Amino acid sequence: MRRVITALAVLTMMFIPPASAYADFTYVVQPGDTLAIISAKFDVPARAIINANHLNKAPDRIYAGQTLLIPSVASTASAASAAPAAGDFNPPETHSPESSTQPPVSYAAGAGATYVVQPGDTLAIISARFDVPARAIINANRLNKAPDRIYAGQMLVIPSVASANATTPASVQPAVGAPQSQTFVSYPYLSGVGARTRQIFLSGRALGNRPDIFSKVGDSITVAREFLTPIDQGQAVFHQYDYLAPAIRQYSGSFGRHSLAAADGWSAWTVLDVHYADQTRCRPGESPLRCEYRLARPALALIMLGTNDAASGSTPDAFRANLGAIVNTSLQMGVIPVLNTLPDRTLGDIPGERIWEFNTIIREVAQTYSVPLWDYWAALQGLPERGIGDTVHPSTPPNGNAADFSPENLNYGYTVRNLGALFVLDALWRQVINP
Repeated sequence: MRRVITALAVLTMMFIPPASAYADFTYVVQPGDTLAIISAKFDVPARAIINANHLNKAPDRIYAGQTLLIPSVASTASAASAAPAAGDFNPPETHSPESSTQPPVSYAAGAGATYVVQPGDTLAIISARFDVPARAIINANRLNKAPDRIYAGQMLVIPSVASANATTPASVQPAVGAPQSQTFVSYPYLSGVGARTRQIFLSGRALGNRPDIFSKVGDSITVAREFLTPIDQGQAVFHQYDYLAPAIRQYSGSFGRHSLAAADGWSAWTVLDVHYADQTRCRPGESPLRCEYRLARPALALIMLGTNDAASGSTPDAFRANLGAIVNTSLQMGVIPVLNTLPDRTLGDIPGERIWEFNTIIREVAQTYSVPLWDYWAALQGLPERGIGDTVHPSTPPNGNAADFSPENLNYGYTVRNLGALFVLDALWRQVINP
């Protein structure tokens, strides 16, 4: 049986494990999907999906990009067609049944929700929609320094009413599949982690990829010694983030490892060009990206490319095509591609909206391929100078240690990126690699 499963994982990247393979999970609706198609895809009754997502009033109004909870076979059997029990999955009914669309909301069992900000939204509107104090939303998303800077497409954590009134962080919740004694803190700038991500990981395992290795793909912002290298050098100072220490132990050695798919000045097309591959380590005709994946055998890759594309005059269509090729190569080789949005560029050599345009493409590619998105740009918006140091690269804290996660150091871009990387790695380990 194990050989059969392995063969299936290798033969097709579109295979999705049945719902009984693991607990409840989320699924992003694809263009052309209907409830009947989704029901058949996961072998879960349509009525169970309707009940789990409170679609009773408008079951025909699902839409591409919507996040649905797919209940496990066990939970559908025990609940039958009854409504979810209090405390399991009981979001407020806040949307009119006459509305033709519903804002993308993903609810976690016993907690609040993650919500994608819609055009025209304000904190006051979101607060009223979910009946949660605006201050609780600000605190849960670390918006204290710029509470008016939310934007359409941003992912916000909406704390539950109970957690909003508590003194503990609203985003604290048990990890899916992890012992209840462990603490998992969700990261509001990470989205797109679900059944598809697990499927990519399983296909990679069948190809020989290692669960304790990750790769870095990028340009000078990635190869800078401030990014992750201090963690492998033992310089991490956690302060209140000590629950992220297991992520460092799990991926030890990857933080400071030299990547064959990252170098100063690189663009999205560069990692695909065989002429830029390390001739001493890569095979003839092998791109830097394929070479890195073949030699490292990573489970996932942190990918940030586009700053140099935006500055060099690359067209948006060319960037989209190259980024899509990077994702496709990752999927073919069983590597989970975690796409990162770009920090602002304040050098003045390109219009400010150019970075926004390229970040929009990154978000769209992540959604198109149903792969994780780490919105680094959003995480920087409340920082001094938006987390930028020399007009191009993230800023470094005065003590020089971007792995010291003190409140003071978290005013700097590289510190925020290192902390975000640990959140991303921790989430993927707990929810995907070892659920």
